[in-house]
Amino acid sequence: MNFNIRPYSDADRPSLERLFRDYLALTAKELEKAPWHFELPIDVVMSMTFDNLEMFTPPNGQILIATIDGEAHGTTSLKMIRPAAAEIKRMYVTREARGRGIGESLVLAAVDIALELGATEMYLDTPPPFKSAHRLYQRQGFIWTEEYPEVEIPDELKIDWLYMHKRLL
Repeated sequence: MNFNIRPYSDADRPSLERLFRDYLALTAKELEKAPWHFELPIDVVMSMTFDNLEMFTPPNGQILIATIDGEAHGTTSLKMIRPAAAEIKRMYVTREARGRGIGESLVLAAVDIALELGATEMYLDTPPPFKSAHRLYQRQGFIWTEEYPEVEIPDELKIDWLYMHKRLL
């Protein structure tokens, strides 16, 4: 099956809510384990995300939706975090759609948009257990780096947390 990647529109909100909730549930399951023992308040994070969606819409950023036969199966968001730097957030592909190149295509599309917005570099933060995502990012040229100033995750989650960087130009 072919997939399509396109910018988010208001009509996509129910699909984006479902994808974000699935992503947060997956993340929450991992964060309950050592070393974090953290209970992720999914409803609070969902509310904060949708209350601040403008951070991820032009001219500040972009939300991308990947669809298969019109149904949303993946997403990623990017936002500018300083004049020449963008950040990828909430990259997620549904379990049934993994292995089809959607993740790679979402990253490439995010890089293209970041360049259009004037970014010369991109950052991301990622939980240590998400090894397949790490490999995807590395295949796309991201390298491990130190924590960057704009990281918005709570301090109690930063134990062993991972950060990546990519020069775009």
